Amino acid sequence: MNVNVYCRVRPSKSEVPNNSHFQVISNSQIQVFDNAFSLDKIFTESTNQEELFASIVEPNIQYCLEGFNLTLFTYGQTGSGKVNNISQ
Repeated sequence: MNVNVYCRVRPSKSEVPNNSHFQVISNSQIQVFDNAFSLDKIFTESTNQEELFASIVEPNIQYCLEGFNLTLFTYGQTGSGKVNNISQ
């Protein structure tokens, strides 16, 4: 079984100034409050929907066509683009 974990950092709402609750350390590490997390890849605020789709979804389509099972689980705030990423 192969599990990949990605994070997309979205622009912060005005009630949390300067994204003070998290900091992207590298393209695979993020710090949220006092906890650091290592992920497969972190997409920054400048990543658009097309880039996200091309990086995560498109490469996995071939695996499905070859008969492998694939699950894309997205989690996030309502209206943040989860369905748009999968259905392009």
